[in-house]
Amino acid sequence: MARKTKQARMTVQEAASYLGVGDDVVYAAIHNGTFANISPNGRRYFLIAELVQAYRQHLDETVSAPELAAMAGVTRAAVNLAIHKGKLSSRKVFGQHRIPRAEALAWAAQPHTGGRPRKMPAAAPQVRAERPRPVPPPELDGTVTVTQAAALASVTGTTVRDAIKRGKLPARKVKGAYHIPDAAAHAWAALPHTVGRPRRAA
Repeated sequence: MARKTKQARMTVQEAASYLGVGDDVVYAAIHNGTFANISPNGRRYFLIAELVQAYRQHLDETVSAPELAAMAGVTRAAVNLAIHKGKLSSRKVFGQHRIPRAEALAWAAQPHTGGRPRKMPAAAPQVRAERPRPVPPPELDGTVTVTQAAALASVTGTTVRDAIKRGKLPARKVKGAYHIPDAAAHAWAALPHTVGRPRRAA
């Protein structure tokens, strides 16, 4: 009788390192069914290496919405609108829209307005020039603030900062403010959270 070939497997830490994401993102992917857990004893998570490698290939062959926005010189809202209208095909991976690279390059080469044009008042004698909006540094692309992460998870900013200080949520501090990677924020928001301090048992 032929033996079954044992599938190569990865630990959560190995998969996170291979995909370039945090451990919490991989745990979230396991809980939402993206990755199957093949733990033989139920105490430690193991993933099928072939599936992890397939996801890595998918990441290499696609671009995220923030990356496409930077390529096309438009806002992320414009990219999300194009996805919503069916002008761009996408698949959500780790909480992020991923667009096929060839399709993204073709869309980025087209002229874009970056949003809906504003209606000019008919009786206005002069049109004031819009003030240039501050452009975030390139290294902050694809990140969210503490306030935005709190809104995603329906918790307070204090809870988010506490998760950062405990190492449960990756973040970097720029000019006194925390900035959290999009994928990590969405994955963390999908986990259950308790709001406020736990009550002491009587």
